[in-house]
Amino acid sequence: MDQKKFNPPNVIKNVQVTNDKLGQTTKEYIEEAVSEAQILWDTVKKLVQTQPEFVKLPDTQKIELFMKDHKQFQNEFPIVCRYMICMGQYKRKAFIKYLNKVKSFKTKSAEKRGKGYMEEIWIDRQADYVKYLWEECQRDAKCRFTQHEARKVWRTARSSIKKEFDEFRKGHEDAEKKIKTEKMKNKKELVRELVNRIKLGKQTLNEEDLEKLVWEARARVFAQRKDKLMKEMLSKTTIVKPSTETRA
Repeated sequence: MDQKKFNPPNVIKNVQVTNDKLGQTTKEYIEEAVSEAQILWDTVKKLVQTQPEFVKLPDTQKIELFMKDHKQFQNEFPIVCRYMICMGQYKRKAFIKYLNKVKSFKTKSAEKRGKGYMEEIWIDRQADYVKYLWEECQRDAKCRFTQHEARKVWRTARSSIKKEFDEFRKGHEDAEKKIKTEKMKNKKELVRELVNRIKLGKQTLNEEDLEKLVWEARARVFAQRKDKLMKEMLSKTTIVKPSTETRA
């Protein structure tokens, strides 16, 4: 599909950010969030009707279309937005139930939390929404279900979200390691180039790398001078012992 010809209508705008504002009651928070979700849901449905090409887009591109103007809303309710935008599923009752759970759930105090506690709680709440959404879809379709089936949906959703979260974290950590490795590699290459230039008179550095090398050399010199100066000051300073005398 030619992406240049795909121009979403201007209605994909003005979905205000929902924040847990200072002094805002739970009722106000929920009403505001639900109102914004409805605006976004109406926008998605209108976009599907007016531009069917939207359905064929990869999920990442669908999300990006709305992320530009509604980044904070999507960051606060990622699972809601994913099902709404990518899968075309949204139920007001499910969202309200989810919001009530989020607002009423009491987390452990900071000193009692184990490693990764808040991450696990966040994953649990995302799985809650998937379960609530599934239940409402079953009710609308007049399909009976048991709590055993609902719990199975929750466990499946949680396992999937957890796996995705772990993969994202690993990818982030791998990217950080790669960046550090590349930085070390670049520094070694600059040092090697400097040695060759001094010993053999070679000059293969471009202007940008040369400037970087000069600044790194200056930084090292200044650091060494600072350490030397501090040692000299300490050697010449008389140590005054602390007194137990107090003054009014």
